[in-house]
Amino acid sequence: MDFVPNIEVAKNCVRLDKFSPYSPAYVITNEDLRQSMQFVPKNCNRALVTAASGDHPLFCSLYGARQVDTFDISYNAKCIMDIKTAALKCMGHVAYIELLKNLRLCQNIQHVPDMEYISKMIPKIEWEYMCSMAGSQIFSNGIVIKDDNTHLVNYKEYKKLQKIVKGRYNFIMSDIANLSGHLTGTYDFIHLSNILDYRHTISARLYTIFPLLKHVKVGGRIVCYNLVGLNWEDVHPIEHFEELVEDLNEKIKCFDKTDEWLLKERKHEIAKAEKMCDSDFENFDYTKIGDMVIFERLR
Repeated sequence: MDFVPNIEVAKNCVRLDKFSPYSPAYVITNEDLRQSMQFVPKNCNRALVTAASGDHPLFCSLYGARQVDTFDISYNAKCIMDIKTAALKCMGHVAYIELLKNLRLCQNIQHVPDMEYISKMIPKIEWEYMCSMAGSQIFSNGIVIKDDNTHLVNYKEYKKLQKIVKGRYNFIMSDIANLSGHLTGTYDFIHLSNILDYRHTISARLYTIFPLLKHVKVGGRIVCYNLVGLNWEDVHPIEHFEELVEDLNEKIKCFDKTDEWLLKERKHEIAKAEKMCDSDFENFDYTKIGDMVIFERLR
């Protein structure tokens, strides 16, 4: 069933400091997508990316993906994405950049020039939702937009997108924890943006990626950014969990056996890590390039 927005709830949930189905969406990305999208495999038939500002699917299409599915925890991400795909059909590059400038920090979508044309090309439920959210900055994140901003699609890229993007991208309303349950089939390319920066240990990041492994074709890749905080260890995921099991087994020897709850928790952690030692990670190559971590299925 498609997500149906609740305006009363939404008006109380548009906050910059909390993820929710109504978190403000970026108007443009703050990521260097030309850097990460170069890892879209040749002959990429199917890709999965975050909806985010709508730039991830656009750049993924630019770099050769034929079918692009998107996901996000926020309904506002779908709105800005659908606005962009609609804009491709009715305006030139200069007008498109001006539209994005006007959308950033706007508090009433109906006051934004050219939206009257775009409103006819996006789902009615989205337009009614955005109009009902007057007074809330649903597009309040993101960097300041300039004409020469390198994060924006340039004129040549925009003209190419106008030819290759035929309609709206498929959207899955889901957080990363539950995403796998919404997926069918496999992908040649999965881009997770910087989602894993919000997992505060290497183990937590690998546990988050694990359910997605079965959705990657042989030769396919998962790409994620590591922009802030934690550095990934210089070991393969399998080696990481083997070391974790060994470390946990050593620590459990020192536990007070009377602390049954803590002992049970540690045994659960060991069992979980042991499962990962014999997991699908062994079929993946694992590399770090700059701010990116890349998993590629070998077999």
